[in-house]
Amino acid sequence: MLRATLISLAVCIAAYNDAAAAASLQHFASCDISLASIGLSKDSQIFFPSSSGWDSETIRWTAYMAPTYSVAIRPTHESDVQALIKFATRCNIPFLASSAQHGFTTTLGQLQNGLEIDLSAFRNVSVNAEENTLTVGGGVRFMDVFDPVFNAGKEISTGSGACVGMISPTLGGGVGRLSGIHGIISDQLLSVRMVTANGSMVTASEKENPDLFWAMRGAGGNFGIVVEAVYQVTDLTSEYVVNMDYAFSSKDTGTIIDYLASFGTDMPAKLSFIIEALYNEELFGGFAVVVSGLYNGPLSEAERLLAPLLRNATPIKQNVSIVPENELVYTATFGSQGNPTVACTGKGANRSVFGGAINTYDKATYVSFVKAFEDLVTTKTDLRGSVFFIEHFSNVKVQKIPDDSSAYPWRNITAHLLFNYAWKDPANQQVVDQFGKQWRAAFQNTSGFNPPQLYVNYGHGDESNEMLYSHRKLPRLQALKKQWDPENVFRFHHDLTVA
Repeated sequence: MLRATLISLAVCIAAYNDAAAAASLQHFASCDISLASIGLSKDSQIFFPSSSGWDSETIRWTAYMAPTYSVAIRPTHESDVQALIKFATRCNIPFLASSAQHGFTTTLGQLQNGLEIDLSAFRNVSVNAEENTLTVGGGVRFMDVFDPVFNAGKEISTGSGACVGMISPTLGGGVGRLSGIHGIISDQLLSVRMVTANGSMVTASEKENPDLFWAMRGAGGNFGIVVEAVYQVTDLTSEYVVNMDYAFSSKDTGTIIDYLASFGTDMPAKLSFIIEALYNEELFGGFAVVVSGLYNGPLSEAERLLAPLLRNATPIKQNVSIVPENELVYTATFGSQGNPTVACTGKGANRSVFGGAINTYDKATYVSFVKAFEDLVTTKTDLRGSVFFIEHFSNVKVQKIPDDSSAYPWRNITAHLLFNYAWKDPANQQVVDQFGKQWRAAFQNTSGFNPPQLYVNYGHGDESNEMLYSHRKLPRLQALKKQWDPENVFRFHHDLTVA
């Protein structure tokens, strides 16, 4: 780490003394990089590739098509974020804000040799039990809110990954296992404090800048950097929840799909499922399809709802447990996320993620895919870190909220799909790309949506904006983009301006 009195481009290049380093600093050629020259508080930190903490500072969940940086800066005050945006825009430096560094869209990789604005110092979490609000800083992860919210006797819908940032998913909508009770995560958002493209600090809510607030709930990554957000919380539905994990042989795929399809669009609000197809020798002796159910109510009701599945398929492994709601993430899917420390390991691998969204299930497509996927990861051991997910969450509350209340466009999605391919051998990148695109197309063709649609946070990076933002909402979003970010500095997460 270099804390500067003044660090000029010439000094930086001399420190590296190679052509690659010089090229990486091309965006910074006209601007000095120091706390004083940028106008940062003294406890902010500047990192360069030669800094001892560079790798841990910039490593992302996936290394595939990731952004690259020449400089990373960790601000500690809201005014620092304002100063950084003014500095970057003045010097024409491309930049990206990061919190948990979990985003996987390939559009992020369009940023090369830029500036990382690391929000990890903004980890404040506070619950006001009387006002039923949760206030979080821009660097907060889902794991940071589990205990404070639960200990206050409250709950809020969150994502299913403990180490994922909280605000970034919210800005795309935010799907989670309590969607049936609370709606998507952005439905619980009350306000944001954010820095816009000109460096101004702006509050967006239903009362202040309501048009911007509308856009921030569904396309927020295109409009600014959120330094603080306030959410609505509610009293606990149930202090304890039922976690139901069952692992099945792949031959039961059709039975599982029939069971999920039997709910139609009327899954009970307190019920949700995550399905995983994966190879795990230690847990399952090979390939398995895992059904992880959550029921926010009594065990007897949960058992009644699961009975139709268990009458027709016999699990090879199971774990049914009643746990406090704040421990669910670490219990679900046979404890795959373990604990807060384990949940945040595994960064820096090559991962290519494709998303899908369905209205109805086509059993033949799922059976064929799971067979092909099992063959792929069984024969190619390098790909055994790959996982296929179905997120089937109740839509009861989601669909009660008016479509025009926010920019989030797809309240009619029955289930979200994630195809997470992981590899080490560079030769397998092409295998993954071909396999992934082939099967994504197959699921789109049988999704029940025409044209296809997709939750923006699950976009691979090559989808049309109509698929991500919808034909009906895109014009308003693009008009707001011209108003709030005319130079398109916030463009690396599914750029709204792309035709």
